[in-house]
Amino acid sequence: MIKKIVKEILPYLEALNFAETVVGCVTTMSVNRPIKDNKVTIKKFPAYINENITSCANSDYIDLVPNSDKKSIIYFEENGITTNLINKDYMEVEASVRLVFWCNLKRINSTLKDTELLKLNIIKAIPTELQNINPYSFIRVILKGEGKKDVSIFNKYTYNEEEKQYLIYPFDYFALNYNISFNAGINCVEELIINPSVCI
Repeated sequence: MIKKIVKEILPYLEALNFAETVVGCVTTMSVNRPIKDNKVTIKKFPAYINENITSCANSDYIDLVPNSDKKSIIYFEENGITTNLINKDYMEVEASVRLVFWCNLKRINSTLKDTELLKLNIIKAIPTELQNINPYSFIRVILKGEGKKDVSIFNKYTYNEEEKQYLIYPFDYFALNYNISFNAGINCVEELIINPSVCI
């Protein structure tokens, strides 16, 4: 449910002049990478479904791993949803999401030494209310706080920080925790249309 609502927040973030790669709720991708002695290691990283695929040959996912060539990366992580069925017509929903921000400060402004100004601009940009999105209504977006600033923000992923050091200056990062509450109209849900992909 929450993915559709988070997508409505993205244009507000994309409008920021320092925002380069902005996506919604990510998934954790795993890939096997060969190492010594014919062994493999599993690498995990955040990825987003590529909604702009124009042919069957394009990648299904956008890679969101920190990279010195990138100006900034913004994505959301889902942290759980609670529901309360009010009646047969609708239910109240509350979702917890985390906005993760990573950047290369030198590619944004060489005078910046941290992300404080960038963080405040992001907080300012995200609206506290959104227009109804069928079947969701009364959508509220509330900042609950900031995540502790340490490598635990990226713990679910296997970045080679010892080698790349993408979490120290000129790179920087932070995480903001949001609660998104809304009503879901059960009787407003559209029927599913079967329309298989031609790229199977």
